[in-house]
Amino acid sequence: MARGENAVLAPAHRRSDTSTRCPASDDLLATPLSGMFTQAITWWPENGRPFSPYELATEAAQWAFAVIIEANRPAN
Repeated sequence: MARGENAVLAPAHRRSDTSTRCPASDDLLATPLSGMFTQAITWWPENGRPFSPYELATEAAQWAFAVIIEANRPAN
């Protein structure tokens, strides 16, 4: 991970740049992320395991990253 990427992944309220602070708390973000992972894990066997566990994990990680980026986007 590049040095600057850590700042993006850090929760907005823990960043030093308060101008981009997001009102969402860690708990608020953790709830949909955990639901998303749980749903992906239960969907996978119910649908005949259409791809490998690695592919499922990779897709879920990409979804989580997109949610985290969006949640940390500065409010307009």
